[in-house]
Amino acid sequence: MKKKILILSSLFVLFIAAMAPASLIERFMPRQEYISISGLSGSIWSGKIAQVSAMGENFYDVDFSLSPFAILIASLSLDVDISKGAVVGDLNVVLDKNYNENVTLNNVNLSVKANSYPSYMKTFGIELGGDIDISKLDLTIENKKPVIVNGIVGWKSSSVIYAGQEWSLGDFSVVLLTDEENKTITGKLNKIKNELGLEGQFTLDNKGVFEFVGSIATDSEQALYQAFALFNNGKPANGRLPIKFKQKVL
Repeated sequence: MKKKILILSSLFVLFIAAMAPASLIERFMPRQEYISISGLSGSIWSGKIAQVSAMGENFYDVDFSLSPFAILIASLSLDVDISKGAVVGDLNVVLDKNYNENVTLNNVNLSVKANSYPSYMKTFGIELGGDIDISKLDLTIENKKPVIVNGIVGWKSSSVIYAGQEWSLGDFSVVLLTDEENKTITGKLNKIKNELGLEGQFTLDNKGVFEFVGSIATDSEQALYQAFALFNNGKPANGRLPIKFKQKVL
C-alpha cells in the first residue's frame, strides 16, 4: 500500500511539474546583467519566449524545450529555436552550475547578420557586412575560453567598412576542428572565391594565441593587398604573397 502511495505521489508531482507554466522561469531565474527575457508562454518543459535581450541584441519568437534527463545529472539542457532577429536558427544549450563560465553548445545552425558582431566583440572601429552562417557547430567553453570547436563557419557577401571606406571581400568558409589531446583549435579555409584569394589555416592554442599562416593573390585589389602585405611572410612567388599573423587574443 505504501509503495502504491509513493508511486502515485511521484506521478502527481511529475504531472504538476509538467503542467507548470513557463512564466515561473522568470521568478526563479538569477538576475543577469546582460540577459533578460519577456513574454513566456507554454510550460517549463516546452514553450515560447516572445523576446530575449542579450549582448545588446533582441531575439524574437524563441521556442525552447527542456530535457528532464539533464536535470538528473545537475545540468540544464535546452533546445532553442530562434525565428526572428539578427540571429536566426537552432541549437542545443547545456549549462551546469558554473554557467557563467562554462557552457556547451551542440549542433549549432545559425545565420547571423555580420553587422551585429560589434555587440559581441571588439572590432576596433571596423564595421562588418554580409551574413555569417554557422553549420553543425559544437562548442565547449570552460573558464570563459573555447576548448572544443568543431563545425563549419561561412561568411557570405562579406564586406568591411573602416574610416568611411568600404571593401567587398566576397565569400569565405572555414572548417573548424579541435585537437583535444594538444588542446588546439584549427581552422582551414575552403577554396572559395574571394577578392583576396585568401588561403591558409589558423590555430588557437590553449594559451589564447591565435596564428594564421597562408597567402593572398598578388592581383588582389590594391588597397586590400597593401593592407595584408604588412603581414608578409616572404617574397611574392607564382602570383601569391605568403602572409603570417600571430597575436594573443584570449
